[in-house]
Amino acid sequence: MYVGVTNNLENRVAERREGKTDGFTRKYNVSTLVYAEDYQYVEAANPTWADLLETSIVKDPSLRSG
Repeated sequence: MYVGVTNNLENRVAERREGKTDGFTRKYNVSTLVYAEDYQYVEAANPTWADLLETSIVKDPSLRSG
């Protein structure tokens, strides 16, 4: 999964698909957008991420990678 922020989604997707950007998305050939949300302010787009494997939701240690 790749998470990013942009002010021009259409342009960003096109750049990624055409391989015009370096980094994670180019290295791993990430070219499919599966979800997007609009926010007026960048600060509002930073959710609090929780590692569900650290909670009691997932109790099976075999689900951990590494």
